[in-house]
Amino acid sequence: LEYFFFFNDTATTEIYTEQIVGSVRCVQETDIKHGIQCKQKLIDWNGKAEDLEFILKSVGASIARVHNADIIHGDLTTSNMVLSEHKYDDINFEIAKKIKPIMYLIDFGLSYVSTNPEDKAVDLYVLERAFLSTHPDSEAWLDIVLKSYQDHCKSADAVMKRLEDVRRRGRKRLAFGCLLYTSPSPRDRQKSRMPSSA
Repeated sequence: LEYFFFFNDTATTEIYTEQIVGSVRCVQETDIKHGIQCKQKLIDWNGKAEDLEFILKSVGASIARVHNADIIHGDLTTSNMVLSEHKYDDINFEIAKKIKPIMYLIDFGLSYVSTNPEDKAVDLYVLERAFLSTHPDSEAWLDIVLKSYQDHCKSADAVMKRLEDVRRRGRKRLAFGCLLYTSPSPRDRQKSRMPSSA
C-alpha cells in the first residue's frame, strides 16, 4: 500500500494528497492506460497466473497494513481498490511495463479507528461478501487474499478467529433475510458503554 499525504488545511477542511495515476479520467491518454480499478482488472483478467496472484496478494497485504494501523475501512470492495502500473508520469513506458502494479485503497468515507479484532473481522467479512458477489466462483482467489492478509497482519490470529464467528452470525442472519452482518457503529458502541440512567 503506497499513499502520500501532502497537506491538511483545517481552515477550509481540504486534504491534499497524491493523485493516483489512472484513478480519474486524465487529459493524457497515457494516464488512462496506466491505472485501472481492481474490480475491472479482475473481471477482465486474461493474463498470467503469477501476475494475478501478485494482485490478489497485494489486496490482502494492503488491507493488513491498514488494519495494523488500527484503521477499519468500512467498505472493502474491489471497486475501492485501484491498481496503478507505475508511480510517476515521467517514467519510461518500456520500463513501466516491467514494474509490478501498485495497489491503492480508496474511499475511506466509512472508516474509523478501532483496535478491536471483531471490527477488523467484519471488515474482512464485508470484503468476502462483496468479492464473491462481484467475482463468482472466485473462492480460490479469496483464499490467496486472506493468506496474504494473515502473512502481513500483526493481529491475524485474533482477527481470523473472530472472522469465523462473524461468518456464523452472518449465515444465520442471511437465513432470516438480512443481507449482511454489520458490527455496531462507533456511536452505538459508545452508547453501550454509558451507565444506565435507571
